[in-house]
Amino acid sequence: MKNEIESIKQSLRDTDRHINAFLPVETFNILTETLHASLDGAQFNKLIKFEKLKYLQLEKEIIQKDAKNLVKLHYEIPPIPEMVEEV
Repeated sequence: MKNEIESIKQSLRDTDRHINAFLPVETFNILTETLHASLDGAQFNKLIKFEKLKYLQLEKEIIQKDAKNLVKLHYEIPPIPEMVEEV
């Protein structure tokens, strides 16, 4: 029984670590998807530049948190679109 309780506690800690590490990536994915559909020209290109930097930062934070080793690992950094011609 004690081992079962410890196993559940560890699973909860892993879940907390997973949420802490990967929720920012998922949230950023949702925001940028919406902005891709809303922006154009120079503003779109500005977003693309920001995305490239931000995803690097988020990936670095995941590595620093040692979250890549989580069993519950599931996150995805989407492909970033190419910049568009500014009018």
